[in-house]
Amino acid sequence: MKHLVLGRCVTLLLLLLLAFQGAAAAAAEPGLLLSRAIAMGNGPAVESFVAQYPVDLNLPLPLHNGLSLRPLSIALTRIQANTQRQLLPHVEREGYLPEYETQMLERLLRLDADPVYQEDRLQAKTPLHLALDLPEKQQLDVLRLLLQFKAEGNLSLQDQQGLTPAAYAAQKQVAAAQWLSNYKASGLSDFNIRHAPFVYARGQKALERFAREEALIAAAFDQDLPAFQSALEALKQAAESPDVYLLEPVGRPLLHQVALNGSAEILTQLHRAGVRISITDFDGRQVMHFLAAQGRPNQIHHLTALAPVTLNARDREGNTPLFYALRAGQADNVTALIKGGANPALRNYAGLSPRELLQQELPNHPGLAGCFSLLESQSN
Repeated sequence: MKHLVLGRCVTLLLLLLLAFQGAAAAAAEPGLLLSRAIAMGNGPAVESFVAQYPVDLNLPLPLHNGLSLRPLSIALTRIQANTQRQLLPHVEREGYLPEYETQMLERLLRLDADPVYQEDRLQAKTPLHLALDLPEKQQLDVLRLLLQFKAEGNLSLQDQQGLTPAAYAAQKQVAAAQWLSNYKASGLSDFNIRHAPFVYARGQKALERFAREEALIAAAFDQDLPAFQSALEALKQAAESPDVYLLEPVGRPLLHQVALNGSAEILTQLHRAGVRISITDFDGRQVMHFLAAQGRPNQIHHLTALAPVTLNARDREGNTPLFYALRAGQADNVTALIKGGANPALRNYAGLSPRELLQQELPNHPGLAGCFSLLESQSN
């Protein structure tokens, strides 16, 4: 009898533990899941979310970078879908490719997102302004779509620089500026057809994956190592590996954010989980570039031990982390980079050398004076 009672107690404890873990997974912030689904270009996940939760698509959604943006703004400022296709192999394996901006925007607009507003967190830009920040080949298609959904109310609105969409376009794209200046709403048809949302099985699957990834991101931002390890284990149990980018609309990999938060152990855990230290953002910058621009010599030492090749990584303009340290006046970082093995003779693509940059920056950062001898000794 005693063994029977003990066995039942153990079974009950296991059931409670499983229930607790399930509740914890379900406790992810719903708004973060929706913003993530939009940023990842996963339309079925967006419609699955709208079908399950009461949500106003005209209210800001939280993002991990501290911003809260309206859903349309997230769709307009997220990383370009064609770039995401190259960066998210796990999405391709699931047979789903991210939607282009026009597809995601139309989905949100048909779910009653209002395109007439100004985004205070983005210099008071309207969706028409934000559309003009897209690649030129996409601008007219997105502008047409927004105007079909009655976005002409934005034509007279000014951003923080006092520019209407047409005036903003004049600085960037003459054809779009002329088109906006001459635009007349026809009023012949109502394109804002409301489609009832449908629950897609693949959308639900994506939401569940996003919840696991959100747990990983939250633990990384909180520098909570046990929670981070638990989130990694949850991904492993679901036969998933951590997305190497864990994309935010601003396009900075989670790896970079973790490094900037100063969590060396979590950075190491990501590295062990298979995340490449050399991944870049969309300006070609690696983790070491960001660390070099801040007072982080200890993190530079740590990252050098994990991946010494990052010391001489180049961004899109050919600048190595040494250039970032010099421009930021971080003398300790310059020392850490040079002693770690950074090459002070590497010029950027404009032909500028670190020593020439040091001469330019010295008036602004007198503390760099001691770096001349260090650069020269290592260059010889």
